[in-house]
Amino acid sequence: MKLKYRFIKIALSLALLGIMWWFSAKRFNEKSFSMDAVRTEITTEQKFVLKQNIKEVIQQSFPNENKVTIGAIETALIEQKLNENSFVDSANVYLNQRGTLFVFVNQKQPIVRINTGKESFYLTEKSDKFPLSSQYAKECLLVTGAIKPSEYAKIVALAQFISMDKLLKKHIIGVQKENDYSFILLVNNDFYQIDFGDLNNIEEKFEGLKGFYTQYLNHVGLQKYSKISLRFKNQIVATKNETYGKQ
Repeated sequence: MKLKYRFIKIALSLALLGIMWWFSAKRFNEKSFSMDAVRTEITTEQKFVLKQNIKEVIQQSFPNENKVTIGAIETALIEQKLNENSFVDSANVYLNQRGTLFVFVNQKQPIVRINTGKESFYLTEKSDKFPLSSQYAKECLLVTGAIKPSEYAKIVALAQFISMDKLLKKHIIGVQKENDYSFILLVNNDFYQIDFGDLNNIEEKFEGLKGFYTQYLNHVGLQKYSKISLRFKNQIVATKNETYGKQ
């Protein structure tokens, strides 16, 4: 009998706890929600996504009511709508027990900007394509020409190598595609251009170019050559500027 009464007491206690939890949850869900209770964190300093953009997404997720309650907040729906934004890499939204809505947004980070002549867009480090923004422009290497999707990964690797090297970043300001086997590196003066060839052996070609800069150009000056070719393996071919020394 004592065991039976013990089970009854446990059952009643659980039922009471369930009722108390139900009333507590009901009261919590019926509380008014204010946009002042939103806490937003956006990664990186770029401004493809602004807090105002996030606020608009949250407001669009509310039912058409004058009074919005906490229970009407659908965090999964807000996440979904944020992830549909072309500039959002990932979003995480959750509501705590105090009724504060936390929104964490990771923006896409452009590595290179592409202009094919028909369209312009950015590529991320994963070679994902996303559009330019009307409210923010990220300064990064510009590549022009008829770039194919199959070339995206190598274009990104090229841009990353340039951006992470102080010497290359100082001289190279853009890339122009002439055909599938010919890419020209544009430099920050009009004295010479760099014939990079195709997009294979990127690291090897750049190491050769850096060696050429250090051993020759820093001593004789950039005006002596009109063209530097990296298209041949383990070989740099420099074309002298015919007007050099005659000016």
